[in-house]
Amino acid sequence: MCPNTYLNHTIAQELSSLPAQDVRDALIDTYFNDIHPGFPIIDQEHFRKQYADVENPPPLILLHSMLLAAARISDHPKVVRSRGAVTATLFTRAKTLFNLRYENDRVHLVQSALLLAWYDESSDTVSAG
Repeated sequence: MCPNTYLNHTIAQELSSLPAQDVRDALIDTYFNDIHPGFPIIDQEHFRKQYADVENPPPLILLHSMLLAAARISDHPKVVRSRGAVTATLFTRAKTLFNLRYENDRVHLVQSALLLAWYDESSDTVSAG
């Protein structure tokens, strides 16, 4: 495998990496229970159908953006224990996908941009001391 192919494969693996299923499920529930009622930018029924369908999953950029928004307020023990690292990782992945123009659907791009706008890189490090 040539170096560029290896690098591209490594980057693709990193960008498509997701939190453990239990954490992911809890974050999706947090998103729809706590964020969505006041900021209903994603069709919950459609998203949940895609989320349950391994053949037609939701767009990766949208999933990372939703997980990021939910991770900011989640009380899941794995998230609470390392909230700064979790949110920084999810932000980096979503922002990278956005910058690479990985997604072409403008609705998904706008939804992701709105969710990414909530993230302030410094807030977790400031509160952590």
